[in-house]
Amino acid sequence: HQRPPAKSPPIYVVVPTVPRKDDPDYLLRTLESMRKAGVPSSNTFVFNNGNPHVEHHKRWEEAYNLFSFGGVNFLWNEVPVPEAHPSVYNSSYPLPDGVDGTDGSPAVVALRNSPSRKEWRRKECHDFRTISQYMLNTVFDGVDKDDDVAKRNDTWIIWNQDDAVWTYQLSFSSLYVSLNELEDNVGRFDISPLGLVCVAFRASYLIKIIEYAKVMCDFLPVDWMVWSYVHVNGNFTRKRTETEAFIYHVGEISTRDGKVRDPNPVDDN
Repeated sequence: HQRPPAKSPPIYVVVPTVPRKDDPDYLLRTLESMRKAGVPSSNTFVFNNGNPHVEHHKRWEEAYNLFSFGGVNFLWNEVPVPEAHPSVYNSSYPLPDGVDGTDGSPAVVALRNSPSRKEWRRKECHDFRTISQYMLNTVFDGVDKDDDVAKRNDTWIIWNQDDAVWTYQLSFSSLYVSLNELEDNVGRFDISPLGLVCVAFRASYLIKIIEYAKVMCDFLPVDWMVWSYVHVNGNFTRKRTETEAFIYHVGEISTRDGKVRDPNPVDDN
């Protein structure tokens, strides 16, 4: 796949996906909602994080057939997850500051995850790291050039889950204006207030998180890893929308109450 056209707005949308039980059509609905919202096809990158040797991702293949000829980028994320020390699976996640640690809270439930679930969440975090690195290399032809400093501050990479559907109240053009109006020290903008369902990262911020993630992904789920980076470094601030009207999280299974909301928003556009 070629580098995105130079004249495209400096906002790129990443949609990581994996095969799901019973093959729900989340990915197709998400990509269709983004198309209707005006997201440029060349700025959209869909990554299959499944194992191509043992898993068949029916919806990813259908999405490829429907959207790739329009310019959407479809890629396999085949970078292997580093082997972890056995102690990773025998220890609890450290709770980040500000996370509800009362019995029965989502965080405490996560602390009791089985070793296999922890392994999946560890893979999810490393997938975030490797995909982010790929995107930075694609957008900038590498991330170590001094002449790219200004561009890094102006460029945003949106992490959009494959079941995070854009509603008619969110358009690419309005999002472009909102992101460009943010202060330079804002490194993260939550388009959805629900975790990492849909989050925009400033490229200069994402570069720093990648280095932190190389170690911390073995010990923290991806959303906690990002929180931990902000707490430890504090050199970027975070802003978020308080409305849930922009993004509908349509997945049927979630570790957080209230994330699943689906009035079939694509058909209402």
